[in-house]
Amino acid sequence: MERLDTGRDVHRRWGEILVIAGTLGIAGNFLLRAWPLGLGLAIWITLILAGLAFASHRAGIGVAEGALPAAAALFFGAALAWRDASGLHAINILMLLVTLGLTAARLRQTGLGRAGIADFTGDLLRVGLGAAFGAPMLLKESQWSAQTWAARKGPILAVLRGLALAIPLCLLFGGLLAAADPVFRALVVGWLPVGATWRVGVSHLVVAVLLAWIAAGAFREALAGRPWALPEAAAAQLPSIGRVELSVVLGLLNVLFLTFVAVQFRYLFGGGSLLGVVPGVLTHAQYARRGFFELVFVAALVIAVLLAAHWSLPRGDLAAERPYRLLAAVMVALVGVIMASAVYRMWLYVDHFGLTGLRLYATAFMAWLAVVLAWFCATVLRRRRERFAAGALAAGLAMVILLNVVNPDALVARVNIGRMADGRPVDVWHLGRLSADAAPTLLASIELLPPQDGAILASRLLSRWVYVPAADWRTGNVGRARARSALSEEQEMLERLARTGTR
Repeated sequence: MERLDTGRDVHRRWGEILVIAGTLGIAGNFLLRAWPLGLGLAIWITLILAGLAFASHRAGIGVAEGALPAAAALFFGAALAWRDASGLHAINILMLLVTLGLTAARLRQTGLGRAGIADFTGDLLRVGLGAAFGAPMLLKESQWSAQTWAARKGPILAVLRGLALAIPLCLLFGGLLAAADPVFRALVVGWLPVGATWRVGVSHLVVAVLLAWIAAGAFREALAGRPWALPEAAAAQLPSIGRVELSVVLGLLNVLFLTFVAVQFRYLFGGGSLLGVVPGVLTHAQYARRGFFELVFVAALVIAVLLAAHWSLPRGDLAAERPYRLLAAVMVALVGVIMASAVYRMWLYVDHFGLTGLRLYATAFMAWLAVVLAWFCATVLRRRRERFAAGALAAGLAMVILLNVVNPDALVARVNIGRMADGRPVDVWHLGRLSADAAPTLLASIELLPPQDGAILASRLLSRWVYVPAADWRTGNVGRARARSALSEEQEMLERLARTGTR
């Protein structure tokens, strides 16, 4: 184990981490008990980062390298208490785990902007394994010496003996006093969880210990873990391919993509009427529905293939790199047309069937891939590969932040309601399933809907956000609070609209 500071007591530092981890475990058990996740999780993430900053300061470690991922982690934690869309919550949680892992991994490293894909992957794996298995090693490293234990065991054992005597007496007298005074009984019972039993107590203990275990292991890895690096001997033995093999692989892929692009040009530039040239074989709906996600996967896989091909080039062989750069540039251009085809398919699908959260997130992912491809050309193809991974990660984080700002479910509601102006149908059942983020937008337009549709939507909004009481404060969420406030103010109007559907 690497020593943090030879001038300080390492055992005492690890003991402090154990105290911080135990505090985080207890706090997490309390803050994360309520569902859905919201303000409680945001507070717990803040406590984690504050604890990590405190432990780093005590260990004499700077936090400059971890500041940017820590700021991103704070945002994604707060976003869970800001937006209510379930799909966006899943994306925010994923980004939260990534940024927390990078915060812990980069405390003792430099060069965040030049870290490669392998570096980031190794960092996340290292912190993940540390969180899972690092606590026992931390306990071992924080053990007191025999002399320290001999000096302190007397007061510690005395306190434990006192607690063993006091707790039964407190329970006995507390029970008698609670039976004698209903006000005192209500005060005591109010501190206990609803339906508290020994099983509930055990579940609280298990959750607190589990969270403390994870925090202790992750903190240990953050403060004293060694950066992941591929040994030089192993790096020298990595497989590589020659110019001919590389040219054959990329050349055949380019031919395949070019053939596909030639077919797509009929649809991209020939007009929508070409979709029906073969009756019963390809309609607008079939063309739009089939292929989008396959094309997204193709675009993502091409990036991986190009990176792997570049990684497998002979080290320092500029002659082998020249055909790679040419073929890779052609492939990027062809994939750009394929991505345009995918976007066109999605546009057709939305035009015919409306917008959903999944379609919006898939389009955002495609936009991120487009940025990554452009960044690939600006870095890898210009011999600046070391900057690619950090830029791609930053683009991904920026895209998710933009999604939070845009408010996906509100956008879905606006787009679908706007279809009425063109005489297109609106799926009110889908609108009624949107999260609280869409409620103010739906409320502003509900009277524009046909009476039957308005009644369905009004009933749905009332049953989800007005008639159901607000949950525990730990689930606090700005989107849900705004929805309840806006809908409660218009409750009479909504109830009037809902009644029209029962006549």
